[in-house]
Amino acid sequence: MKLFWKIVLLLLLMTKPADGAVAVVQSIQAQSSGQVTSITTGSITTTSGRLIIFDVATRSDFGLSQINDSKGNTYSYAISPTASSADTAFRVFQSYANNIVGGASHNFTVPFDDQGHVAVVCKEVSGALTSNALDVTAIKVDNLCTTGCTSTATAPIAQVNELLAGGGAIGVSGTGTTSYTAQSGFTANGSLSNEYAVSIGLIGASLVVSTGGGKTFTFDLSQEADGVLGWITTWKADTGAAAVSARRRIISGD
Repeated sequence: MKLFWKIVLLLLLMTKPADGAVAVVQSIQAQSSGQVTSITTGSITTTSGRLIIFDVATRSDFGLSQINDSKGNTYSYAISPTASSADTAFRVFQSYANNIVGGASHNFTVPFDDQGHVAVVCKEVSGALTSNALDVTAIKVDNLCTTGCTSTATAPIAQVNELLAGGGAIGVSGTGTTSYTAQSGFTANGSLSNEYAVSIGLIGASLVVSTGGGKTFTFDLSQEADGVLGWITTWKADTGAAAVSARRRIISGD
């Protein structure tokens, strides 16, 4: 009888993929006060084979360079550098490295060609595909908002098990400090406030979904701002690996 139920469970797993355990396992943030030529995060211990997603907001009249890290991983743009509609010197981007080399004392650097203000939020993701994890993306550059600031909606996601990585930043703010709050079920992985004329801020957030369709990131600001940028990317869970692991446990009797 025990063997019978093992076979039944195995057949169910073969016909219906197990839910992928895609998740943000840790995050780190950094922000400059005044203009700098580069910024480096603190060090964390990462795990090889995972995904790194890196949101960046900058203000500089000079060019930007791609991220590098202390483990020699190569980064690509998920969201290419995009300027605010209110201030073209203010730009955001999102970079990623799939199937990373990880380990202790892992830090991340954003260099400038000259000088600029910068804020970064970096997250490590487990359970994503180790290749071609990036699915669909969207960005909106013309927000004027306080509540309900958004990205545009993505195209429908390729599978129901995905991690959404949302980001938001403001191009022009009033006096004082502007802070960010994630909405619509998103969890902030990092949130750095804008301090007028002193620092650039942003929010990086995530949400794991199990339904298809187009996806949008929504966030609020503590005061109205112009040239607000909102973006979102979606990342495919490795549902096949989760199913294989479950099948092995059933067959072995673990």
